[in-house]
Amino acid sequence: MSFSSIGGQLSAPDKIALSVRLAFEQCDVKITEINTIVFSTVSSVISRFPSIRKIRRKPHSLAHTERLLIAACLLSYAMHKARFRELSLPFRKDAEELEHKAYWALKHANFDMKIAGDHKKVQLNKLCDQAYENSHIYKEKTNRLHDSKINDRVFNINDIVLLFNSHLKIISGKLKSRWSGPFTISHVYSYGTVELSQPDEPDFKVNGNCLKHYFREDVPKLVVPNLQTFPKDY
Repeated sequence: MSFSSIGGQLSAPDKIALSVRLAFEQCDVKITEINTIVFSTVSSVISRFPSIRKIRRKPHSLAHTERLLIAACLLSYAMHKARFRELSLPFRKDAEELEHKAYWALKHANFDMKIAGDHKKVQLNKLCDQAYENSHIYKEKTNRLHDSKINDRVFNINDIVLLFNSHLKIISGKLKSRWSGPFTISHVYSYGTVELSQPDEPDFKVNGNCLKHYFREDVPKLVVPNLQTFPKDY
């Protein structure tokens, strides 16, 4: 997050303290520049407070100047630390919170391998049972959806139908159809049985689920025009 976006949420003293903190963290300031800044700052502070004017008579060494600068920076940082921390919490997490959570997890961990293994086995069994229940529910929903899309076959007398040949054959041709017929419906029973008739054979009864309508004349045939072929050049 940039300094301009944070600065819009702070007051004037907070902006000054934040700028000082960023300046000391991001760039290296030379000792000579620090000395000039400190001398001007200390002289302005001494002029405002008459009780510490005696400090003017004493010589200020370089080490003393550096200590004053460090103390001023630490004091300003301590005064505004709480406000900076409140602003930084929405954008980053403190390490103290993570350490506390890690310590809590270690404190409540079970170091007994046998008990921990039994607990993991119970959890795996629960996951297997849950997966089996979910797969069973999924199959039921899939079958229900498939059945809802199937139209009921309504057979009437004199309809032309085809019969599915369900006899098991060891060797059957690839292109041979499993549907035999066509047959004509002579009678339809209420319990699903249909009686079929054929011209040269006796009538017989079959299950209505093994039949499907045969559209012979109503469905237009696809006429493929004769394609012109060219002799092959050898």
